[in-house]
Amino acid sequence: MRYAILGDIHANRAALDAVLADAAGQAVDRYACVGDIVGYNADPSYCLSTLRPLIGRDVVRGNHDHYCMGQTLLTGVNAAAAAVIHKTREMLSDEERAYLASLPFTRTITGNPVKSRVSGIFMLKIIAKMYHFQDTKRAFLLLEFC
Repeated sequence: MRYAILGDIHANRAALDAVLADAAGQAVDRYACVGDIVGYNADPSYCLSTLRPLIGRDVVRGNHDHYCMGQTLLTGVNAAAAAVIHKTREMLSDEERAYLASLPFTRTITGNPVKSRVSGIFMLKIIAKMYHFQDTKRAFLLLEFC
């Protein structure tokens, strides 16, 4: 099975379209996302609506997904990033923010014959706060094939 593992899209429509076109040319069977679908760029709704049918449940929440869902204080976030996060929150619908809030911090992806473990944890400043959400001893993207 051939996976396309996407991440750090940050609402960049042009880049997402280019990557998906390339993946389609490589006969990808399944897509997964390691987070940060939204943030920084101008097309968060487009990126969400394009990715959701492709990735299904094979997605974890990135720090920008977490901040942009609208339920998180931006303590410790620099002013420029905070301004972008507020703008992204305004651009997203209630349903899109609820979707971001529903994303897990970890996800097990099962496919024949590979079982993969994908964990996403973000920003070194808040790892200590978020560490209890993960069930691995690593605070990075972990792909474990067994």
